[in-house]
Amino acid sequence: MQVKNLQIWSAASSTGEEAVSIAILAEKQWLAMNDRTYFVLATDINPNVLKSLEKGIFKPNSYRVDGSSYHPLMSEFIRTQGRLFSLNENILKNIEICQLNLYMDDMSAWQGRFHLVFLRNMLVYIPLDIRNRILDRLIKNIIDGGYLFLSSSETPLISHPNLKLIEQSGIYFFQKSGLKIKKRVFH
Repeated sequence: MQVKNLQIWSAASSTGEEAVSIAILAEKQWLAMNDRTYFVLATDINPNVLKSLEKGIFKPNSYRVDGSSYHPLMSEFIRTQGRLFSLNENILKNIEICQLNLYMDDMSAWQGRFHLVFLRNMLVYIPLDIRNRILDRLIKNIIDGGYLFLSSSETPLISHPNLKLIEQSGIYFFQKSGLKIKKRVFH
């Protein structure tokens, strides 16, 4: 990616573990390249779950064993305080936290802003018509050529004229094309 200020959105971030993990990766990998910055927007419909992220405090089960290969990367930015984890302020300052209903709230200020959008394990739980509206709204906020990451259970369900499915090393994600929305199909 040939951008200096990487814009990332964790669209249904819940308590923020995904947003924090993304910010730590950006801090370690993106900032390592000279003159680059990043920004992570963490949104969720539930203001109560966002409180953990606002405080920068996480419970013991927040960073599970299945992601343990990334724990050494995170250890530089997360301190253990008894049974809790505390997030380094340098990471938290690059994360904006916002309550947002992806179906209803105004997102026009973010149109065409994000290079990477993560929306994982949410669409599979909601009705088809609402999924389609949320997907259309998300796509408007991704720059042309930007990427959308869904969970492996959601990816096969999506067909959209503005999204191209890409596979790299067994990982599937979508790239936004510059075409106008014509028709979308959710299977």
